Amino acid sequence: MESKGNGATNPNPSEDSNQPLILPDLPFEVITEILLRLPVKSLSKFKCVSKSWLSLISSSQFIKDHLCAFSSSEDGEQLQLLTVGIDLTDCYLKDCSLASLLHERQPANAAEDEIDYPPILRLSRYFNVVGCCDGLFCIDCMRTGVFLWNPSTRKFKKLPSFSSPTVDLLKEGDHYQVCGFGYDKDSDDYKVVKVVCSLDEDYRPSGSEVLVYSVKTGSWKSIGEFQGGFPSVGDCGCLVNGRLHWELHNAGWDFNVVFLDLATETFGSLDLALKTNGGTGISGRNGFRSDLGTFGGSLCFVCKNYRDHFVELWVMKEYGVGESWTKVLSVPVDKTSLVFRALCIPGSERFLVELKDELRLYDPKDDSFRFLPRSGIHTVLRIYVQSLVSPNPNAAAEMHQQH
Repeated sequence: MESKGNGATNPNPSEDSNQPLILPDLPFEVITEILLRLPVKSLSKFKCVSKSWLSLISSSQFIKDHLCAFSSSEDGEQLQLLTVGIDLTDCYLKDCSLASLLHERQPANAAEDEIDYPPILRLSRYFNVVGCCDGLFCIDCMRTGVFLWNPSTRKFKKLPSFSSPTVDLLKEGDHYQVCGFGYDKDSDDYKVVKVVCSLDEDYRPSGSEVLVYSVKTGSWKSIGEFQGGFPSVGDCGCLVNGRLHWELHNAGWDFNVVFLDLATETFGSLDLALKTNGGTGISGRNGFRSDLGTFGGSLCFVCKNYRDHFVELWVMKEYGVGESWTKVLSVPVDKTSLVFRALCIPGSERFLVELKDELRLYDPKDDSFRFLPRSGIHTVLRIYVQSLVSPNPNAAAEMHQQH
């Protein structure tokens, strides 16, 4: 056999496996572009590569650019579906790749994976998902406090308690509270809003105080009373156009809505009375019950007809314009259950529909449904984008829940 010369290249790289691998010296800009295309799980590992990579991945600009890149992905490629279920003895949180679910890349029994979540949730089955913004969840654990949690990074933070003369005097049973969560782009800040309403002897709202928590400053402040009435019990603020919206308590069938502008922290109101094309109001009449919500960044009403047993989804296409209400979907339901949720899929015309105990993918082009795998009955169903957004950006060390 002919021997190899000193300058010859080994055609079999495996024979040089003991040689150190030398990576090309890439420009910093190229490295940044590569990292921006990686999922959060990989970036969390790459923070350990070097101090410069740690500094880059942890920077506010990188976090914003990464969020922008992943939020603009098409048809669920970088999106997750979070489900929360509660039974008589326990609660569970699961998530799955939305793309895998939509395109059937996994078998039904492998579509969902249980995920780690803040230990405090394991101790309290009674919690409410207030909202989700840029991959960051706000969770109200009722008696144990309010938390911010990023399921992609497994980082969470318990918000400090707020003390005020009004709130401190209230006892359990003589008040109720509702929350809201959103992003204020003017100040580049995520804010949690808590509305505490006191009750009189007849359990009617008699007073209120509005508290706002700033993630950037890490502190609460009071902005006075809730204006225009009182929010309905159990309602979470619906975030649209940088404003949190609540239906008013005992507002009759007019469906007037009060909003809090997160930038100015001032109140306003909208008359969102839902009309048919003929001009006759249908919300709250003829057996209807309408619930305010959001769909694809717009305000929506889910109208449940208890008399004729069907559900309609109406979307306000142009914010604040009553004439822009559009009926997106109408489906019959069993008279024993009117469970209905609809989730818009960013970058797709299709959307998810939860009807009774079934999860379906609806395509408005041909008015068709496709059944999707699911487990159990969900109390919460949310689509979220993987992100590096931190619940505690100013802290040197954050609480971190490992797999």
